This record gives sequence, structure tokens and C-alpha cells, in this order.
Amino acid sequence: MQAKQKRSSEKRTKLVTAGTELFHTLGYGGASLADVAKHANVPVGGIFYHFRTKADLADAVMEKHHETYAEQLAMIESQTNDPRQRLRLFWDGAAQLADNRAELGCPVLALAEDMACDAARPADAQPTRQRVMRHTIDWLAKQYGELGLNESAAQTAAASLFAAMQGAFAVGHVLGDASLIRDIFQNKRNEQEKAGYL
Repeated sequence: MQAKQKRSSEKRTKLVTAGTELFHTLGYGGASLADVAKHANVPVGGIFYHFRTKADLADAVMEKHHETYAEQLAMIESQTNDPRQRLRLFWDGAAQLADNRAELGCPVLALAEDMACDAARPADAQPTRQRVMRHTIDWLAKQYGELGLNESAAQTAAASLFAAMQGAFAVGHVLGDASLIRDIFQNKRNEQEKAGYL
């Protein structure tokens, strides 16, 4: 029984990994469940044992994104107690994604938008698409709070920083220009340094 459960868990992991990759490279609308099953080397019929619909798979993929980014933020926290240094590490990590985001866009933003437009999704499942962004913004707000901003100002500063990052990714992706992403990031970094946050 345990061996069977392990195999089932491994297949699910493969399907989520394949879904994560294909939703990013082909888009949510461009990747079918059959595509995902083939990419994961799982029989097409096997995918329905784990995910009844593509929307269900999207939930699992978004949860994987959440786990990945939460781990990255936790790693930043483990490296330093200084909120300014944490913000620098966050910004540096985002800047390293310029080439990938110029080519493919942000996987979380794209999937979140597609999930919101999927008529097959029940309304009460929609908060799933917000999880990564909400967690990241709250984490950023925590850093600004430790720098002395009150809760409201910290949330605004965090949302502004996150929006600048996502805006740079979106514009850079549309124009296919990684250097533009880097330029926007540098400009925002200069602003943050002058304000004393980096």
C-alpha cells in the first residue's frame, strides 16, 4: 500500500512540475491536460486521477509557486536580520530574472490572470491565485515596518515595490527587452536608496 501511495505521490509531483513548466512556456490556454501528461511521462488517463480539471491543476501549480517563493523569502531571512539587506537581496534576486521574464513573462502573474478568467473555476477558489502575491507583499511590508514605517505606509511601500517589479517584467516581456527591465530596476533601486530603504 505504501509503495502504491508513493508512486501516486510521485506522479502527482511530476504532473505539477510539468504543469508549472508548460503553463509558463505555452500559457495556461495553450497547454492541455494531455500536453501536461505527456510532458510528465504519465498516461493521459492518469492525470484525471489527480486533477479532474485544468483549473484543479492550476491550483496545484499556484501552490507550488507559493511554496517556491516562500522558501526563497525564508532563505533571505536566514541570511541576515537587517531589513535593508533583505530588501537588497530580494531586489537583486528579482533582477537576475530579467532575461527569463523578458522572454516568457512572470509565470505567477500570467497564471493568476488566466485563473481569474477561467469560467470553470468556482468563485470560492479564486483566493488561490492571490496567494503568492499577497505573501510576497506582506513579507516586503514586514521589512518596511522594521525600518520604521507604520502598517499602512509599509503596505503601500511594499505594494509599490512589487508593482514596479511586475510592471518592469510586463513591459520587458511585451517588448522582448531584458535591458529595459534592468534599467527600470536600477532606477527604482536608486529611488529606494535615496529614500533610505536600501
